[in-house]
Amino acid sequence: MSTPMTPEYEAEIRDHVATMSNYSLGNLFARDLLAELDRVRAALSDAADQVAERDDELGNVHAELDRVRAELAALPAPVVETAWCDALGNVWPVGHFPAATEALVLKTNPTVQRTVRISEWTEVTAKPADVLSEAADFYQPGHTYTNAEHPEYGWKFRCDTVTTHPEDGERTALGWRFFNGKWDAYTYGETDWDVARYYGTATTGGAS
Repeated sequence: MSTPMTPEYEAEIRDHVATMSNYSLGNLFARDLLAELDRVRAALSDAADQVAERDDELGNVHAELDRVRAELAALPAPVVETAWCDALGNVWPVGHFPAATEALVLKTNPTVQRTVRISEWTEVTAKPADVLSEAADFYQPGHTYTNAEHPEYGWKFRCDTVTTHPEDGERTALGWRFFNGKWDAYTYGETDWDVARYYGTATTGGAS
């Protein structure tokens, strides 16, 4: 039965090895085992120091993370900016050009968005909800149309509903036209749409 390696027993062995005069194989083994024990203890001590150092570093990282989170929480809500890209890859914020010009450009150029905090432009695959679908082939109820090429005329047409001819199915848009400073009930047919495919935006409520 082996004797537990208590501090007292270890001290006894160390005294024996330090004062030994008989260099028997057992005594040499004891000396080598004590040397290995010292090496392992030193390695464990170094490892413990490294763990303590890493704990301190981790604590510093958590403290810095808390500080950054507190700063972000104190910032105002991020602002989303919308822009469009031209053929050369230049980014132009929406509103940089006159509204009439921009209305035409946005029909064919992709829009991008970014937040002020991140400051990276990301392409928007879907057009804004208030832009008339490019696939539309006629006036759409709930949309107001303007003449983007000549905004100085102040022309608008709000489409309220679309009806069809009972015999040939030709469509007619019913709604309100704004012209010369006043609104009047008005209709537009398929010929009007083919001649002037105006830019439409979704609206709700009354005339606008």
